[in-house]
Amino acid sequence: MALRKPRQQGAQFLDEAEHKLTKGAPLIVRLDAIGRNKDSIEATLLMNAVGSKRGEQVVIKQAPTLTYGPDQLNNALAGTQYDPQSQPGDIIAFSSVYLEKDTVMAGRIGARTHGEMIGNVQVIMAPARPSASRVTKKGASQYLTIADPFEARTIKNIKDAEAFMRGFETEKADAGTLVGAIMRTRDRNVGEFRPTEEKDIAYLLEELQHDGIFEDNEPITFIPTMHIQVGRDQVRRELDPKIPTDGWVRGKLSRQYTYDNRKETGFRPTIIVISDEEEWAFGGKTGKIKRYATGIQPAIKCNPIMPRDLEVPTKNGTKNIIRTQRLFTEEQMVAAAKERKRTSGLGEERQPSQTNESQRTRSSRPGI
Repeated sequence: MALRKPRQQGAQFLDEAEHKLTKGAPLIVRLDAIGRNKDSIEATLLMNAVGSKRGEQVVIKQAPTLTYGPDQLNNALAGTQYDPQSQPGDIIAFSSVYLEKDTVMAGRIGARTHGEMIGNVQVIMAPARPSASRVTKKGASQYLTIADPFEARTIKNIKDAEAFMRGFETEKADAGTLVGAIMRTRDRNVGEFRPTEEKDIAYLLEELQHDGIFEDNEPITFIPTMHIQVGRDQVRRELDPKIPTDGWVRGKLSRQYTYDNRKETGFRPTIIVISDEEEWAFGGKTGKIKRYATGIQPAIKCNPIMPRDLEVPTKNGTKNIIRTQRLFTEEQMVAAAKERKRTSGLGEERQPSQTNESQRTRSSRPGI
């Protein structure tokens, strides 16, 4: 009996740790320093969490329950075949953490930046909604919709609709994204335009004109959205990209955006990493470099917000609006990309795509 007792205590300890992770909350930090044994980090909080304020420093270790599987902090610190090594300055978003005395115990990594990323890497916190996923002979597919409610406007005619959509596309939208819109009437009837390469802003305007949307002079609230394909490694967190699916399916991540396990999905404040990545199709690399959402992690625990309920600016102010915030300026992204290229040793064979001048990431107040 004496020999079995430590094992029982150990099992109870792991069960308690797993329970704490289940009840825990997400966390996003900037890595400042790595512990001598590469089993802990010192990091700066990028949002209020674990009883501390944004800007304060915490010590983080991997929770004892994580002994196998992907997205472990210890693997990211050591660097493995599948986990590029984390370095000071990297951004890490954990799926769940809890406080153990003075140490933050972390669950799996949901999104992060690292030195092997290519192109201009941006980290955004915004209301977002991932689609379901599927795998065909061509490969895995998933898409992310990012809303920007703070930029919503009331539109009364087709001319204003075009000016608004074109203006958002050229001045606000992140490079590599397609611009769409959530459209709401005063009584909260909702329509949503989800763009594709074939169906762009011009297509939307033609549809609005054809359907006579503005003929009754009723104002419509336009909430601009950005749409981007999800990267291959991020899709792996949903399903196995090598096994074809029977239609679209929801995995562990996208189910967090459904309301009471129903098919209806909503938006949650989300940490998003956007970077360049090599395109895959039919089991191999195509040689093309495209822009992807390469990391997605819900930022706080909350119920999904349906499109009809997204708060937008009103005469009474903007208090409850979830703003779209970007961590880096364009200049910071360009400088970081040059430094990664210099130190990564990836060579010239993987050239990042250039940011379109008309789609340059803009932010008057960078930082999350």
